[in-house]
Amino acid sequence: MARQKLIGITALVAIVAVAGVYILLSSPGQPVAQTMDETIEAQAPDTGINLESALAERALGNPDAPVTIEEFASLTCGHCARFYEETFIQLKEAYIDTGKVRFIYTDYPLNAPAFDAAVIARCLPEERYFKFIKFLFGSQEDWAYTAGYQKALKQNAKLLGATEEGLKSCLNNQELRQGLAARMQKASIDHEIKATPSFVVNGTEVIRGGQNFDAFQKIIGKLLEESKATK
Repeated sequence: MARQKLIGITALVAIVAVAGVYILLSSPGQPVAQTMDETIEAQAPDTGINLESALAERALGNPDAPVTIEEFASLTCGHCARFYEETFIQLKEAYIDTGKVRFIYTDYPLNAPAFDAAVIARCLPEERYFKFIKFLFGSQEDWAYTAGYQKALKQNAKLLGATEEGLKSCLNNQELRQGLAARMQKASIDHEIKATPSFVVNGTEVIRGGQNFDAFQKIIGKLLEESKATK
């Protein structure tokens, strides 16, 4: 409970950023926000990472599905891990794999370990992204709350083909960090996302918290019926 309260406080700090301020959570204890100029001065621009590809949308399911669910999640969020272990499995089988729902995962890291984990996941080949996300949620207790979390993240990423040099470049890439932070900031404004997990259905309806499968089923069922009626 104390851990979740701490994560919630961190989220509030992150999303109160004013225009022109970027969230930079490179390690525990560092300031959570710096201006873009300060960030760029801190380290020279990195090379070897395709920024467009790294920041591209990560989605599962039929691109033309009548229902789109976008999740905003933090990889150190216990409720997010529970959603993946329970509800997501049912959603995937019933709706994503059957072409009825397109599921988008959007990073909303609430502390330094979550931010680093999101950055590393984005540097992996896109086809390995969800495999890494699933593994991180499943092993959350083993890495997310330890001082050596970055070492654990690197070791696990190497199992999916990452190299030490590539991971160093990835973690030091400030443009990638700024891109993720800017997306976070936009979500907080557009959809009033303040905590994880949060879900935006068809771009408008917001579901807050790790709801069970029944809650999603009611909303999805209604939208599927409406979609049939308009055809």
